[in-house]
Amino acid sequence: MTGKIFAESENIYQDQAKILFNYYKTAAEKIVTEEMGLESKIDETRNEINHIKDSKTPSIVGLVIFILVAIGGIILAATTSVGGGVFLMILGVVFIIVFAVKLSGLGKKVEAAEQKILAYEQAKADIRRDYKVSKIGVAYVPVEMNVPFGNGHISVDLTEGTEQTKFSLSTIRKPEEWNETLNSVAEEIKKIPVVEGSDETEQIDTADYSTSMQNVTMHDYMSSIDRQVRNIRYLLGDSERKSVSLPLVKPNSKEDNFLKNFATSEAPAGHPVVNVFDEKKFDTSLKVFNDINIMKKNMEQSDASSGASHVDYYKALMKTLGESIQVISASKASSCDKLIDYCNGIFANVLKAAYNQYSPVLEAEEIERIRNVAFDFKEDSTSYKPFNLQASSRVKYDLFQSVWLAEDGSRTSMPFSMNQIQEEVFAPLIENLMEENRKDRLDVYNDIENQKTDYLMQWHRDADDFNARNRAAAQDLIRDFMSANSEFMTALNTYKALQQSLDDMKQSGSLAAGEVQVKDKKAEALAAMEVQAAACRRQQEEFSEYMDRVAEDIQQKSERFKYVEYFEATLRDAEAKDIAVSSDSVQELDDRRRSLLAINAYTAANAELPPEPQVSEDMMEDFSLNLIKEVDSILEKYENMGVEEKEVQPLPAEEDAPVAEDVAAADTAVDTAASDAEENMEAAAEEGTEEESGDASGAEAGAFVFCTECGAKIPAGSKFCEECGAQIDNEEA
Repeated sequence: MTGKIFAESENIYQDQAKILFNYYKTAAEKIVTEEMGLESKIDETRNEINHIKDSKTPSIVGLVIFILVAIGGIILAATTSVGGGVFLMILGVVFIIVFAVKLSGLGKKVEAAEQKILAYEQAKADIRRDYKVSKIGVAYVPVEMNVPFGNGHISVDLTEGTEQTKFSLSTIRKPEEWNETLNSVAEEIKKIPVVEGSDETEQIDTADYSTSMQNVTMHDYMSSIDRQVRNIRYLLGDSERKSVSLPLVKPNSKEDNFLKNFATSEAPAGHPVVNVFDEKKFDTSLKVFNDINIMKKNMEQSDASSGASHVDYYKALMKTLGESIQVISASKASSCDKLIDYCNGIFANVLKAAYNQYSPVLEAEEIERIRNVAFDFKEDSTSYKPFNLQASSRVKYDLFQSVWLAEDGSRTSMPFSMNQIQEEVFAPLIENLMEENRKDRLDVYNDIENQKTDYLMQWHRDADDFNARNRAAAQDLIRDFMSANSEFMTALNTYKALQQSLDDMKQSGSLAAGEVQVKDKKAEALAAMEVQAAACRRQQEEFSEYMDRVAEDIQQKSERFKYVEYFEATLRDAEAKDIAVSSDSVQELDDRRRSLLAINAYTAANAELPPEPQVSEDMMEDFSLNLIKEVDSILEKYENMGVEEKEVQPLPAEEDAPVAEDVAAADTAVDTAASDAEENMEAAAEEGTEEESGDASGAEAGAFVFCTECGAKIPAGSKFCEECGAQIDNEEA
């Protein structure tokens, strides 16, 4: 190809022919245009001369006439003495002068016009007509440079008129250690121990998750995976990154289509090439680009030799690691829950050893009696029967079936529990002590009851008197209000009648109209009284309801006041009553107390619980994190990123071959997969990627050492490096 300039041409030779044709065409058009312009000016000037000549005839005729007039005036003046001859002579002379001057001016205009015609004719003769092309040539200017890439090449825009495209590639500085760590992780996640060891534990700081539990121990298996994941993160961070930006002509772009149509890849022989744009300024960028290209080829050769893509390997590793960590975490959480529940069950059974367990079926009557007893001295002083459960009603625990068995073979899972010390020590002791001074205590009880009865009678008398006085005062207020309202209505009617009379007097101007007319206002008065009476009744009803509430409150307080607790029964059987009543409020217990029902309902209802552990919302979100879904999400994000930012596709090596895809960012898959793997592995390690406090035993507060592998600053006494995961020898560090 030779390239071309015009879109409708086939090659540069047609462009040259078209240029020559256009050149001569333009020259001919210019000559004709100039000649036609001068000829039109000559014609205009000749027309002007003809017009001037036509205008000279009247002037000549006028001149002849006035000459005759002047001659006639001279003759008349010579032959007669009349003054008219002189006048005619003077008039003729004046006009002769005027027409002579006018004819002289027209002659000068004709001469000037003839000179213009001569000038136009000379200009027409001087028009250039010897246009010719001595030589025509073609020069080529390089605007694009092809750079080898992959199996083809990419095109660099030497004019720098296109956008800069960034090429980058990251390589790990320690590939051997990287491969060793990846293989180690892959091997460890293949086998999960049933029981973890405790030889190389690590403490994980969880203060941000919970102030109640500020650290968690990570045992051998999980701590090993965590260290290796941290080492992978460190190795990913310890990478060498090369990047360069070049102005590329993207395939199928506007610039690429223009070059396909108008440019050529090689200049024909014999045509000069003019380097308008400096190609040397791209040497540095192209050198970096070539290095990236070589590194990319080496990785592709490595993938070909291994039979699998490193990107696919990282994807598989991420999935396997996510699934393993998810299964391990779920298994550990489930097993811990089961172990805690089992231990709690054993502990609940141990706590029950301090209680005598009775069948709630065999002792239903006695339990119901103690549940309903009020411990009121007035009712129970003579008829109270101490709470007593029969030894034959006791039940025994069946370890195999986890139920309680009675002597009659009945079973129960919730026996009635009585503390052995309360039942076998305190209850008999209290009962015997109370018998020693029973008479004196009865006198005290009676005095208390008599005093409370006197107080209540006085209280009721005062309250009844207060209510009666309040009701009487309310009735008096209502009567006074009704009387005042009646007087007000009478005065109001009188005022209205007087006002009406005054208005009538003003309108009529007669004293007769000033007579006060008595009008019957009974209907209005009755209506007003009804309204006020209704309001009074509402107030009276509200007051009555209030007084009833006061009386009811007084009655309730008096009932509570007159209650005299029978302390003998309370001291002995109050706990038994609380145990019996506690089973009625089982459904009202919160979740924490409900877990104590395995001991008994009384303990669940009355136990003093420690403060509820403080757990942040972030902990619950992280604990519920599904690593399998997270890995799938990251990989899907990576695939979508590959669609949005397409990898650079080289142009085919064959000359003028069509371009398949647009050129985009050329970050290789290793860089992207590495960064994604880093994020995923950080998430896969649960909370293990936080900075560890290390084993501080024997280490001074604030002391630090430096890792011999990566040089990171770590607390003294640490067993492993927080950055690279390497084992630390404190003496060497």
